Amino acid sequence: LVDLTEHLDLSNVTLVVHDWGGAIGIGSLLRNRSRFKRLVVFNTGAFPPPYIPFRIRVCRWPIVGRLAVQGFNAFARAAISMATELPDGLPPSVADGLLAPYDSWQNRIAIYQFVKDIPLTRSHKTWNVLKQIEDELPGLADMPIQIIWGMKDWCFRPECLQRFSVAWPQAQIHELADAGHYVVEDADKTIQKLVWDFLSKN
Repeated sequence: LVDLTEHLDLSNVTLVVHDWGGAIGIGSLLRNRSRFKRLVVFNTGAFPPPYIPFRIRVCRWPIVGRLAVQGFNAFARAAISMATELPDGLPPSVADGLLAPYDSWQNRIAIYQFVKDIPLTRSHKTWNVLKQIEDELPGLADMPIQIIWGMKDWCFRPECLQRFSVAWPQAQIHELADAGHYVVEDADKTIQKLVWDFLSKN
């Protein structure tokens, strides 16, 4: 992502992050600060995880986890129902779109690898990377930052939001009580207005 930003010679970037995008995107911003202007954050983390649900831990089990994730697409399939709080679930077209890239064993390797990248202990290879990003978060406090959080997220729970609010006390924070992890699907119309207002004022 850093290389792409440089290659395209981007400037005044508004970075929008969600899920693993928090660590990836904010990590890239910290390495190339001058190119970024604003930050919009949805349910994510940019620090060692304070909590890892058992259902994600199972996906890391060497044989069972890999067979479930890469063989049966269990992670992505479960997410289309477990990551939303919409009464009728995600619209079929949205669910199909979220599953479409992961149509074979080979095309699901990225899901399995990112699940393995979640650090359970301090000895894990990504723990220090995430800790370094966390340590540098307060240095971004002068940026315009908007945080929009689905409060029913069972993975990136409210304590993750709290960690961001401590690092960025000036951030504009919106807690959406009835939205889950797929907050951009659960509250799309609310979010569109919030983000456009934020962009127009910053």
